[in-house]
Amino acid sequence: MGEDAIAWIPIVYSILMIVASAVGLLLWNRGGRQVLFVGFLIAIAVGLTGFWFHTNGRLVRAVQHEFSAWVRKIPDEDKPPALAPLAFAGFGILGALACAKRFQPPCSDS
Repeated sequence: MGEDAIAWIPIVYSILMIVASAVGLLLWNRGGRQVLFVGFLIAIAVGLTGFWFHTNGRLVRAVQHEFSAWVRKIPDEDKPPALAPLAFAGFGILGALACAKRFQPPCSDS
C-alpha cells in the first residue's frame, strides 16, 4: 500500500479542493480568498512532489529523456510521465495568482 498511497495524493487533493473552491468562492471577501490561496500553494507542493516521485529523484535525467522523444524514437516504456505532475504546479501558480491580494480589483466604497 506504500507506493499506491502516494498515487492517491493528487486525487484526494483534487476532491478536497473542489469543496474548498465552492466554499472559498461563497465566502470570498470573508477569508475564502485566503483559504483558496493556501490551497493553491499546496497544489504547487503536490505538483513538485509528484514530479520528484515520477522521476525517482533524477530530475534532469528524466527531463532530458522526455525531451529526447522529439528527436528519436523511444521504445515503449512502463513509466509514469515525468512532466505530468508539473501541470498541478502550474494550476497552483495560476490559482495563487488569481487569489493574491495584489491582483484583486480595488474596493469601492459607494
